[in-house]
Amino acid sequence: SFDLFYVLTNGGPYHSTEIPTTYLVQSVFHTGQVGYGSAMAVVLTAVVIAIGLIATTLRRRGERGERRERGQRPDRPSRRTAHTPPPAPAATTAPLSPAKELVR
Repeated sequence: SFDLFYVLTNGGPYHSTEIPTTYLVQSVFHTGQVGYGSAMAVVLTAVVIAIGLIATTLRRRGERGERRERGQRPDRPSRRTAHTPPPAPAATTAPLSPAKELVR
């Protein structure tokens, strides 16, 4: 959402619509505080990674809980959801007539 906030409001009147990324750009490019902006970028990256790991962990726990409620083992998918190839068609033992072989 950085692009929308930056293009439409550029931080807005009196920084009312400023988000961390627009503040970072203001610090680096407008005031020249490159070190401060780099530190903010590192912290922002760490926060985003932490939130992503927490969300992934919670989602996996939720999926395990759903499997337990259905009576399945939480560490394995059910046999119904696992992909199994369709059975092979039965082989025909009767020879085809010459006309059917041409069509085939």
